[in-house]
Amino acid sequence: MKATYQRVRDAAAVVNSAPIQTPCTRGNGACCYQPEVPSTTEDHEVIIQAAKDGKIPKHIIDRALKRAFDPLSKGCPFLGDNNECTIYKYRPVICMMYGTGAGPTSRELLFEAVKKRQLGEAKGMKMPQVKPFLCDSCMVTFNPRTVYPTLIVEKTLEVWDYIAIRAHEGKAMWLTNFVKYLLPAALKPQ
Repeated sequence: MKATYQRVRDAAAVVNSAPIQTPCTRGNGACCYQPEVPSTTEDHEVIIQAAKDGKIPKHIIDRALKRAFDPLSKGCPFLGDNNECTIYKYRPVICMMYGTGAGPTSRELLFEAVKKRQLGEAKGMKMPQVKPFLCDSCMVTFNPRTVYPTLIVEKTLEVWDYIAIRAHEGKAMWLTNFVKYLLPAALKPQ
């Protein structure tokens, strides 16, 4: 599973680095105010290991715990001052996808676009780039003139499929719940 997860993180990084929509950059924070952020078991392992190794300082963990339990707190528990992600390097793969317009509501549209493109190319036709798709989370930054390279669409599908499968397997939960219930136990001294 670790190799698959690393491949998915790499795919998310490719999508995130593409010059489309509003790529996630440190301090952007726009998507960090979503009501809930899904995260996988593997995302949790990355965060836990980084915290154990001292790469995520204890005060960041303490602040995240406080935010997770505060009913008035809005957004991700790891959201810091100036809308900055306090665990940016270790953030879940879903966070790497926000801001790209690569939402799960677009999966069917993406799949159809990729299928049509691949069928056309298989017949020797020169196919245009995949056209844009809509995502509820990214409507504010949506640019109808954006053209998405096939690679970006395929990588987006790879990440969303992984998250959907892990959720179906019961290997995903809201990031806030992870911070509240699993993270403290994982970091408790033995």
